Amino acid sequence: MTGYAIKRSKGRIEAAGEPFDSAPYGWPIVKGSALGPALQQAMQYLIDNGVYQQIAQTWSVEAGVIEVSKINGAES
Repeated sequence: MTGYAIKRSKGRIEAAGEPFDSAPYGWPIVKGSALGPALQQAMQYLIDNGVYQQIAQTWSVEAGVIEVSKINGAES
């Protein structure tokens, strides 16, 4: 969210460097819930039609975007 704050600051604050630890976000839901596939498909729809990228640009979080929506897609 720092990128968004910088964008809104009208030059009063600036980045000290490039992002160094960005990661995608997820939604915690009950294992095996029908909501999982529905959320995965909805997210993939947003990725495919470009809305996800627009949202990421609006909030200045492009460094953490994903290209494919996955269930349990966390990487360690």
